[in-house]
Amino acid sequence: MIKSARLLETFLTILRMNSFHPDETEIMETLSGKLQGVGMTVTYDQIGNLLAFWPGTADLAEADPVLLCAHVDTVRPTTGMGPVVRDGSVFSDGSSVLG
Repeated sequence: MIKSARLLETFLTILRMNSFHPDETEIMETLSGKLQGVGMTVTYDQIGNLLAFWPGTADLAEADPVLLCAHVDTVRPTTGMGPVVRDGSVFSDGSSVLG
């Protein structure tokens, strides 16, 4: 079950991290820990991409894999980003970008 409050807090925590290239270390370590925390095997490829694997079980053990691909780097300015929750949506506080 998805816990909405926890998901929102995780998202806000990640948004507050400076992740302008090449300073993605903090966010990569945070995501790696969260993925490992739910039982995924985490590795990095030769250029630093985070790869996480969660094998299927039972009927899904031999199923085709599902791939999720996402960027963790951002455009400037992100340093000191202060996300604001308003009416159930997340916005920038006006001092930085939020896409």
